[in-house]
Amino acid sequence: MKKHEWKACWVLFTVLALILTGCFGNKMTEPDQELFNHATSLVRSDDKSNYESAEGVFVELEERYPKNLELPCWHSQMLLAWGDSLRQELQYITKRRDGIQKMLTEAQTDLKQVKDWKDKAKAQEKVIKMQDQLREIDKIVDKWTDDSANAIQKGEDIVLSKILSRDLSHMSWRVLADFYRIKGDRQSAEENLILVDVNNPESVGARFIRGAIAMDMDKDYDKAIAYFDEALGMDADFIKAKYYKGLAFDKKGDHDAAKAVMVEVLTESPGHLGAKTYLEMTDYLTEAQKQMKEFKDEQIVAMEEIP
Repeated sequence: MKKHEWKACWVLFTVLALILTGCFGNKMTEPDQELFNHATSLVRSDDKSNYESAEGVFVELEERYPKNLELPCWHSQMLLAWGDSLRQELQYITKRRDGIQKMLTEAQTDLKQVKDWKDKAKAQEKVIKMQDQLREIDKIVDKWTDDSANAIQKGEDIVLSKILSRDLSHMSWRVLADFYRIKGDRQSAEENLILVDVNNPESVGARFIRGAIAMDMDKDYDKAIAYFDEALGMDADFIKAKYYKGLAFDKKGDHDAAKAVMVEVLTESPGHLGAKTYLEMTDYLTEAQKQMKEFKDEQIVAMEEIP
């Protein structure tokens, strides 16, 4: 074999080796593509109980395809979304805690006025139950606060180490837009959204991010709902957009509409932590307020019967 033929064979061998080892990094094998698709479907469920499984897949595939930009984009987006959603959910678990604290204070005040020992024991039981609930909620708040901060930090680490160092695409610009939104840097978020618009005018994610900006930064809830509806019109399975639509209705003060949307979210994604937290908070406070009213009514009747 001549020298130039040996050289050609060596080049061909090197190229094939690079492809087989994934060093070109963009094209996944069919089984890996199926694994990746499964992971993205877990993320799209917006059910955080699925995120650990999805993250394991992303980490494995990122090691196998180090030049594939889509993998760190999905990975970082999942972590950032996780942290951001937990921050939203903390608002509602905190509302529940504040509601219980208010009722506990009222119950402790009423307890001092109860004369009958049976009624006093019943009132004391309610007080102890609410104190136990507050302790449990405080544990949840501490855990979710830490989980939120850790998820956002991990997402940020991936953005800085694996995305900003690459030639960017419309997908990475969308991730960066959401990253900057979550970090509170509106200007950078808007700059990246403009790049998304130019390169992918039909981006569903861009509409979601603009809705989240309108909801959290502008407090323009009607505008936010319109953006979320637009995103859902393009992708009816976009659970996160539906969940944020419910949040926007709640922040607007339309609690019935918010509850209806949250029920839809839970129907489509039964493990959705945010929808569960919201519905448990509203249902619990409604029931607890009803029980407190009944207890007070009983005490009024008892006091009226005292000669």
